[in-house]
Amino acid sequence: MKTFYSLLLFLFISGSSFAAGLNPGDILFVGFNADTDDGIAFVAMNPIPAGTTIYFTDNEWNGMAIGAGGAFNSLTEGVISWTATADVPAATVITITNTNSVTIAASCGSTALEINNLNLNTSNEVVYAYMGSTNSTPTCFLTALANDSFTASNGTLDGTGLTDGVNAIDIDGDEDVGVFVSDGDANVFDSAADILNVTNWETQDGSGNQHTDGTFPDFPGNVANDTGGAGCAAALPVSLEDFRLTARQDAIVLEWITLEEINNDRFEIEWRTDDKTFTTIHTENGYGNSSEAKYYQYRHRDAVEGVNYYRLKQFDFDGSFKYSNILYSRIESDSNVSVYPNLVSDVITVTGENISSIKVLNLNGQLISSHQNMTFDLSSLNSGTYIIQIDTPSKTSFERIIKM
Repeated sequence: MKTFYSLLLFLFISGSSFAAGLNPGDILFVGFNADTDDGIAFVAMNPIPAGTTIYFTDNEWNGMAIGAGGAFNSLTEGVISWTATADVPAATVITITNTNSVTIAASCGSTALEINNLNLNTSNEVVYAYMGSTNSTPTCFLTALANDSFTASNGTLDGTGLTDGVNAIDIDGDEDVGVFVSDGDANVFDSAADILNVTNWETQDGSGNQHTDGTFPDFPGNVANDTGGAGCAAALPVSLEDFRLTARQDAIVLEWITLEEINNDRFEIEWRTDDKTFTTIHTENGYGNSSEAKYYQYRHRDAVEGVNYYRLKQFDFDGSFKYSNILYSRIESDSNVSVYPNLVSDVITVTGENISSIKVLNLNGQLISSHQNMTFDLSSLNSGTYIIQIDTPSKTSFERIIKM
């Protein structure tokens, strides 16, 4: 028995006004790269006003409180600044690349400047994000990330006002590359608790430039784009208005809309499970050049138990391509409920505990019949595929059958 759940990524934060200042937890890290071309990514949990400057450093904090002897142990390590050149809505993801270079790049109406080369270590590293009167004088720590625990030698949270799991995260294991993925919960928007749960991160740790090796996760390629914000980081050269996933009884349905297409050859839908390798499962031809809204849909009927990941790969006619954000859906097995036979000519039997209702649906989700008995006759139905919906007090499960 399989139950399909859908998950909307990435964040949903209500409210449209821009705050006068930032507080701990108003931004959270959602990605890092300590290999060549170092980088960080963070999400705005609340709106960030234009002109706001945030500093990032891997200097160690001395463990004392701000204003009571708190200071960085030295200023010999990296410091960069990021400034919002326009109001940044909540749920916007900002990616900063090449932090160990003078050619730092930042997404989404913002600039990043090198103060002192931020060269992240692949082990025993802590990165702080903070606001300050100067780059060496914090007035408020916003968040922090460790790739091998918060300690006095690596970088402590003592005196910063931050707490691991509340507004900072420790991704243990000396990881080189990491991105927040998702918890896969059904119909739950990702929250600070989700982002700060290390089980919701995917990481790599090994030799070579893992951030560009094509193995999930890469950085910044696999840093999720925002869905709750203004969409500052455009994922595709076409004007992609919407890309969504819906879990139906018989399939995972992927839908997307383009408002404009220029030299759009095709879309490829890529799918992966927990093996971390994307494969192409469907190709959809584009409209080439279009200034009208175009609607696309694909139904994936071969999703597997566990978390299923999907992304679009859009190709121009010249062969260049870009990726969309990644969507997720979880399929769970319910061993307490079963339906047999799956190929049925007349009588079908449902087994399980605490079953409150049984419904027969067509593939469009329309009700065909309801049953209270655990065994019932389907001989009057036309040949075809149907869905058996089984309701219990704790969950609803679905099973596909074929009427012969």
